[in-house]
Amino acid sequence: MVKRGKYIVMDGGEGSGKDHHIARLRARPDMAHVVFTREPGGTPAGEVFRDILLHHPEFNLRPETELFLFSAGRAQLMREVIIPALLRGAHALSNRGFLSTIAYQLYGRRQPERVLNFFLKATQFALSDGTNTYFPDMYILLDVPPEIGLARKKPAERNRFEAEALDFHRRVREGFLRHIGEMGRYAVIDTNRDAETVAADILAAVRKTLAS
Repeated sequence: MVKRGKYIVMDGGEGSGKDHHIARLRARPDMAHVVFTREPGGTPAGEVFRDILLHHPEFNLRPETELFLFSAGRAQLMREVIIPALLRGAHALSNRGFLSTIAYQLYGRRQPERVLNFFLKATQFALSDGTNTYFPDMYILLDVPPEIGLARKKPAERNRFEAEALDFHRRVREGFLRHIGEMGRYAVIDTNRDAETVAADILAAVRKTLAS
């Protein structure tokens, strides 16, 4: 019987270094057996959702619409990429996961508390194949104050969310930090430090998870 692979999510606010550190992991020969993917995205449908969500301010998407699009992309990604990888014994590492939706669409967009219960039920459905629910085996939160993270982004290159006001990003960080403890096995890594030190901490968390 094939041993199920491990599912890891790396998440965080804007400028926290997710893309950089995932690229470093991806380049390692010992990570060749890991399927790297992202939210939103990772599937043909998900990439369409990603373009709509990140690059079309003219659509004036409602917070509710954002939440449904992120959830729809997540369900497609789980069924098309992540769950098949785990069942064949491969590991999967996703750039962002459902905690991002809590942080951005609930906290950032000031959604009422009642939306959280609805979203958690929708998430359980999105992470399920009808028989089992595949929650992340490790949730890695890269944490940086938004003032520092946003300064790493060029204004002309910012997407819809990166272009939001500083108060929005402060609420996003609050959402991440308030709920990360509910993710089961997790690590919070301060990325306002030397990049090599951060990379070493991330690698240690990933290796420990894959070896467990």
